[in-house]
Amino acid sequence: MPKGPSEGGKAPLRVSQRKPTTAHPPLISTRELSICFGGHVAVDRVTLDVARGSLKSIIGPNGAGKTTLFNLLSGQYRPTQGRIVYKGQDVTGWSAAARTRLGIGRSFQLTNIFPTLTVLENVRLAVQARRGLGGNAWRDYRSLPELDDVSESIRRILEERAFNARVEVWIAALKERAKIRRYVW
Repeated sequence: MPKGPSEGGKAPLRVSQRKPTTAHPPLISTRELSICFGGHVAVDRVTLDVARGSLKSIIGPNGAGKTTLFNLLSGQYRPTQGRIVYKGQDVTGWSAAARTRLGIGRSFQLTNIFPTLTVLENVRLAVQARRGLGGNAWRDYRSLPELDDVSESIRRILEERAFNARVEVWIAALKERAKIRRYVW
């Protein structure tokens, strides 16, 4: 029998079911979203609306279901009940890959990068994957004419985001500095 919070167990994630606070339609919504693992309810009837451009925080102790909620939104897990709507379209049964193509993505605490490539090259590879160009062992990833139209755009965006001095820096060096910053701050 699963333990409830009054018996020393952790409470499943629940989110306030208030009405959206913006006049804009939600970019992503959940209705009564739940998932159970055996007898454990990890996410319990979460109803949530997130408008485009808004910021929301999901907070709670370890084991409360925060990551599980994001795994449900991104399609990594299938809900036991409830639904997920993105831009007005029900995506509850969609795979993670289909949701990614639609524009739903998530980042992980551990990043998957190519440490011997520059920031620019890592971003360019992400664009290459997004465009469905895939990998080809016989072709240099830096010489794809299909990406010529975006290379300068990528560089400009990175420079606008204060990466101007780092566009050509190996990303492993930036990652190491970020780790150090995390410990110092």
